[in-house]
Amino acid sequence: NEGGTGCSTGRVKYEGKYGSLCNPSRTGYTFDGWSLSVNGTIINADDEFNIYNDITLYDNWTPITYTITYHLNNGSQGSGAVYNYNIETSTFNLPTPSRTNYQFLGWYESSSLSGNTISKVTKGSYGNKNYYASWAGCTDGTLKYDQSKGYICVKNRSSENYSYECGTYACG
Repeated sequence: NEGGTGCSTGRVKYEGKYGSLCNPSRTGYTFDGWSLSVNGTIINADDEFNIYNDITLYDNWTPITYTITYHLNNGSQGSGAVYNYNIETSTFNLPTPSRTNYQFLGWYESSSLSGNTISKVTKGSYGNKNYYASWAGCTDGTLKYDQSKGYICVKNRSSENYSYECGTYACG
């Protein structure tokens, strides 16, 4: 079998019915049944066994389709978002959403935005996924990146014919 577990060798009488064959399990797949050849016709319990020699039965599997849910937290979804995948899907990057006056910081698997950020789903992954967008931003200025401070909100203020900028923590 192709990585399934839970089955061993069995016997069927010549000109008898296959009967109930075991149902193996395999992470990320649904078992479709047994066949006499790779990707062959699935054998049913009522099918008659008309082969005199020992045979090998082949297990047939279908990958389970899983859902990805993006919690954008007031953002807009970026292009190229993948909403369904299976264990055989090639590795893909998660999309970059957008939000006015905010910088996207990454996706988290936790709604509390704790743990490490997630940037991709790797081949071999399985299970439904929930990703939560994390943002840094400001509503009364412009978000800019400062190498020493990270993302800061630059507020434009004017007083008596001059304007100045201040970081989030320097101005109220």
